Amino acid sequence: MKRYCFFILVYALPLMLLAQDVATDTTKNGFQTSDKTLLTEPVQHAIYGAALLKVSQVGPEQKASLLIGGEVCLVLNKTYFLGLGYNGLATVVDAPKVFPVEGLVLVNNYGGVLLGYIHNSHKLVHFEGQMLLGFGQAFYRDPEYRAKYNQDDTFVIFEPGLSAVLNITSSFRLAAGLSYRLANRVDLIGLDNKDLSGLTFNLAFKIGRF
Repeated sequence: MKRYCFFILVYALPLMLLAQDVATDTTKNGFQTSDKTLLTEPVQHAIYGAALLKVSQVGPEQKASLLIGGEVCLVLNKTYFLGLGYNGLATVVDAPKVFPVEGLVLVNNYGGVLLGYIHNSHKLVHFEGQMLLGFGQAFYRDPEYRAKYNQDDTFVIFEPGLSAVLNITSSFRLAAGLSYRLANRVDLIGLDNKDLSGLTFNLAFKIGRF
């Protein structure tokens, strides 16, 4: 139930604001005079890159873990963004005790396409809603990371989120927020979907044009 409430919170506000943008103007006689479009023309383009720090529970023991990543996004009319994101597990997470080999650790990475909405980008503090849709990879390694143990597992990732953004300078922004990482089709020995899913705290350092 908490998961679905979080999804509603993330998407309700952007969808309501988007509905206003795509409404159609009519004359007094009911005839269409102009079409409202999603992007006003000419379209303004900008681009930024961001370093990401994420804290979430990962693994069969749900250990509080750090994930490090990055994203590159194209910004349209200071309102929408489209890009690519990637994250990797930086904390040592022990593999489940189901193997004859002891001391194995979990490796977990994921990435995909980012879609987002920016509300009032010009304000000192504003909000962003985004979602990442892509794929993840998980496998086990020995503690020295010299060799893999068993096969890789590839699974589907869906991660919606909501962040508050602080405009520090015209080319540098700091964002902090929450997302929910939802893993599906996890099929690695000792793990299932819930072991690689969870609520995540996000901190992003964004540099570029906005």
